Amino acid sequence: MSDAVVRPHDELDLSGAFRRSMSLLTAGVAVVTTSVGGRPWGMTITATCSVSAEPPMVLVSLAQTSVPARMIAEHGEYGLCLLGAHGIETAKFGAAPGMPKFLDEVGRVLPGAGRTPCVSGSIAHLDCAVVERVEAGDHVIYIGRVREIAFPSTGAPLLYGARQYQRTVPALQLATSESEDHALAYSAW
Repeated sequence: MSDAVVRPHDELDLSGAFRRSMSLLTAGVAVVTTSVGGRPWGMTITATCSVSAEPPMVLVSLAQTSVPARMIAEHGEYGLCLLGAHGIETAKFGAAPGMPKFLDEVGRVLPGAGRTPCVSGSIAHLDCAVVERVEAGDHVIYIGRVREIAFPSTGAPLLYGARQYQRTVPALQLATSESEDHALAYSAW
């Protein structure tokens, strides 16, 4: 185990260490959707979470210079498509750096909730109206009030952690030690 400490004055090292530490955080995979020139556009993200149950609100965090960040600012709405483990190809499409992400070109658009595009591989689609915009460093956070929800398919969620796509496994497993006098039950949680 390393005892290395990265100090704030080591700016380049701190940036790299920050990216590495965030790669250790496993998160659900989603596609934030909007329209560009009237066409459906989607970008894969993991920076999303629930904000409130009453009223229902979720947030997405996007690079300020990204296409979705600009289009959401213009339209005042976005879709949030939570991907199932079967949606890995959609996730890869939406994560491809520097590539246009027009969903209609690759047949990845489904009927969903409300006015925002829904993508194939979604296990939930939340149609959101922006209620707040917060600038945070090189990102912008959009808080959206959920207007409608659809559940296009079922299945376990797609996850991303340690720089790779993952899926869930049952949390409780039974392990037996070498000794016959006890058994250990543990939870992956």
